Amino acid sequence: MDNQALYTEFMKLYSPSRVKDYTVPARKPEEIPAFDGQDAEQLRNIAMHVDEQRLRDSNIGMQMAGQDLLENLIRWLSQDGRVHAESLMAVIGAMGGHELQRAIMQTLGRFEDKQIWEVLGILIAETKTGEKNLFGDFAGNEFSGFYMTAAQSSESPVEKLKPISSACASAAGTEKYWETPFNKQIGISPKGIVDIFDHKFDKMFATFTRFPHERPMAYAFAAMAAIKKVENVLKKEDALTILAEYGWRTSHYIC
Repeated sequence: MDNQALYTEFMKLYSPSRVKDYTVPARKPEEIPAFDGQDAEQLRNIAMHVDEQRLRDSNIGMQMAGQDLLENLIRWLSQDGRVHAESLMAVIGAMGGHELQRAIMQTLGRFEDKQIWEVLGILIAETKTGEKNLFGDFAGNEFSGFYMTAAQSSESPVEKLKPISSACASAAGTEKYWETPFNKQIGISPKGIVDIFDHKFDKMFATFTRFPHERPMAYAFAAMAAIKKVENVLKKEDALTILAEYGWRTSHYIC
């Protein structure tokens, strides 16, 4: 299989709505994840209904997931009816980045042909401490798309992300990797956030999303709405800076 064909096959699994002239097949009932609990049947019906809408609007599942994410995060982070805006953006950024690398790695795991790594320009670097980091243009470009959606902008954030990327590359495998300019203000590192919130939304994602790329983009839509919600206390540019600092680190950290 040539490089273009291999890339196309990857995208059909990762984010098929971005494949030109490709019609995403309807979801079969047996493809719906198994739910447990009293609401299992209801969640299956919702998942099927969302998929019917997804065939007409590829953003619908991630938008619904993003709304659910934001509502729950505000509820969990609120104190005396108010939420700390910086902390909200840090959580959305860290978890959005975490889901981004997970989406990429999950899709790569479905390929026997390891040439796909070269096609995407992706490599895994293991540090002296045993930690593994994801590097390459594809991961960086995907994070740029995440950022641009949150910012509601078509302007590339490369210049803003470049210093963060350089700092992270030189500090990989050390505690400095997790140091952002906001750690003291927010009171927790990007990794600390992932440790708390990892897998907290699995059932929700299984209901509203279908393809791996939809999970990080759900956080991008949550960020978009959060920026508007906190604009009276946190400038958009500052909110996006927190999103970038916290999200870039987790988007390149595997374990």
